[in-house]
Amino acid sequence: MSSLMALLPGKLVKTVARPPVILIYLPPHTAPRTEIVLARDAGFTHVIYRQQFDLPESAGLLRVPFLDDAGLGDFIPDELYYWRFTLIYAIRGRGEPEAIAGSIQPVTIAPEMQAQLHQASLQGRVELYQSLKLPYDAGVELDSLRRANPDDAAVQELWSTWVTTQGWADLVTVPTIG
Repeated sequence: MSSLMALLPGKLVKTVARPPVILIYLPPHTAPRTEIVLARDAGFTHVIYRQQFDLPESAGLLRVPFLDDAGLGDFIPDELYYWRFTLIYAIRGRGEPEAIAGSIQPVTIAPEMQAQLHQASLQGRVELYQSLKLPYDAGVELDSLRRANPDDAAVQELWSTWVTTQGWADLVTVPTIG
């Protein structure tokens, strides 16, 4: 892998996560900072969230959460939102900025399924998300499971299966960072 990429199954990501998380493959880079933006429109004129943070120097899979206190209380189910992740270089005008963007749609699930998710283990949540046809949420949970159990062969196999199923087989062994 040599280019910045979001691990998103499909053009539109549906999620029950509040606040959402974006998984980014960060290639080798020289950018010290990044910015994540969430807006109500594709032109980013109605921004509801903007955060800059320092980047790890190494390449790998970066977990980019939107902060709980980000004012996403009005993250309305079934509405479409747009996000953009931009690498910020120390010297302006040095090369083209690298950015990726996508759309995300919060969805709701039945209260009994929500209760099951709340009580389930990480692996149980992965299975529930898969049964609910929410592959992105399953992937985010697998990323959490992988980070919590880096030496667990069964967890690595679940991760490998999910990543390969999405068409990203070259990301199976990418390290987690940040």
